[in-house]
Amino acid sequence: MRVVTMAAGGAASLALLTGCGGSGFADESVDEIIKQTSADMKALDSLRLKGDIASDGQEVSVDMRMTTDGDCTGTFGLMGGTAELLSVDGQTWFKPDEEFWRASSPDQADMIMGVVGDKWVVMPAEESEVSEFCDLDSLLEEFAEESDDEKDVSKGETEEVDGEETIIIDGESDEGDPMKAWIATEGEHYILKLEVTDGEEPGTITFSEFNEDVDVEAPAEDEVIDLTSVSG
Repeated sequence: MRVVTMAAGGAASLALLTGCGGSGFADESVDEIIKQTSADMKALDSLRLKGDIASDGQEVSVDMRMTTDGDCTGTFGLMGGTAELLSVDGQTWFKPDEEFWRASSPDQADMIMGVVGDKWVVMPAEESEVSEFCDLDSLLEEFAEESDDEKDVSKGETEEVDGEETIIIDGESDEGDPMKAWIATEGEHYILKLEVTDGEEPGTITFSEFNEDVDVEAPAEDEVIDLTSVSG
């Protein structure tokens, strides 16, 4: 989905530059800030990704805790509805609310809800758009990508984000839209926020709960229904 794609694009854009060291993270060159940030982000095992963007005229929201093993738990919102999402050991399930079903399957919503009830729906492996919400490993791999493209990247002011001091880096997304990244200046230099304020798909994504445990358990068999049985 576009929320994760935006995060990946921002990650790739910030990973384009390398440089030499200095003293005091906020006083470093833009090249060195990006180099250190890329290394710290690539070393992560888990994080929480939360964001809201506009995509194809729709408001999309996501709030996921995810690991590089592909396990995740959280919610995503689309078309006025919300769905819980759960993935563990390579299998993904989702549980939409009524608004989600009515928006995504208006002609069959009543039938589907009557069959599904409050159960988790098995997500087929080929439905990658939803399951990519849980693909932290691919997201972090974006920091390893190299490019010869020239990017207009500059260093801004320091600013607090959730009580942590950050340095703002101004650049552009893969689509060429203006983008800002707030990077922690103390401890591990993680990206705390990405924001695209212009273009066709503006939005904001925050990262938090770095390397915290993400406990995900598969739903019981009697709480699950196969999506293919719903569709006939």
